[in-house]
Amino acid sequence: PPGMMIDESAGGTVITRRWFNAAIIFLIFFCVAWDGFLVFWYGIAFSTGAPWIMTVFPLVHVAVGVGLTYFTLAGVVNRTWIKAADGVVSILHGPLPWRGNHVIPCTEIEQFFCKEKVRHGKNGPSVSYEVWLTRHDGSSQKLLGGTLSDDQAIYVEQRLEKALGITDRTVPGELMR
Repeated sequence: PPGMMIDESAGGTVITRRWFNAAIIFLIFFCVAWDGFLVFWYGIAFSTGAPWIMTVFPLVHVAVGVGLTYFTLAGVVNRTWIKAADGVVSILHGPLPWRGNHVIPCTEIEQFFCKEKVRHGKNGPSVSYEVWLTRHDGSSQKLLGGTLSDDQAIYVEQRLEKALGITDRTVPGELMR
């Protein structure tokens, strides 16, 4: 699928997914405007000796700006590597640090499956897809989520099952194909 590459070598299978998408372009312009306004605001506040409230009032906006700018930078440069090799399945996000990195021994994995996640917001529902795994002890764990399309989630599921020699079977609650 678009935005994904695979490397199947003797060492294992590595699926690479870029985070960059059309929404990131909008966020770049939004962050420039948001952060630019805050620089302008603080420039005036510090150069004119403004009252303390003028420097304290926008602190929440500064926090939002920092978080949104980090998120946008991650969207531009980050990738996710899904690797099945050396007896483990590993998920790594980078180069900017991001939560969700983990390593699971292949001996614990029984099955991979995809789930549809629907969020209801003020602009209507939005849908994303996740890749999950079931363990031999019956527990389930989300392996990968975020902004996957249905094609990308199914692709990851199928490639990991192929790499580990797992026969696909239906899991209750999984995405219907």
